Amino acid sequence: TGKVDRGLSNWCDRECCNVAAGSGAGSGGCPDHASFHVILVNVWVSHVPEALLSRLSPKGCLVAVVREKAHDMGRITVIEKIEQGKYSTTRLYDAATPYVHGFEPSETFAF
Repeated sequence: TGKVDRGLSNWCDRECCNVAAGSGAGSGGCPDHASFHVILVNVWVSHVPEALLSRLSPKGCLVAVVREKAHDMGRITVIEKIEQGKYSTTRLYDAATPYVHGFEPSETFAF
């Protein structure tokens, strides 16, 4: 929680008073604080779970580095909620950050 406290302190120093930060399994989207206009995921994810997207407010957006396969480069990805269950995805630039536990790609077998 030290990192969370430092993060919130940094946001408050910049007069951003409506920020929620959390630690642990983020795939559930912090339902106690939802809905969010912006969700920033600052680690690599292999996919963005629907549970996380469902925490967005209408016209809200999620920004994450998505790397679907372990050997691929990650892409900064912006997902905007158009309406409940419908999203617009824009992939912007290559990026590299570490995976977080629970978001790494699952191993699959393929010829």
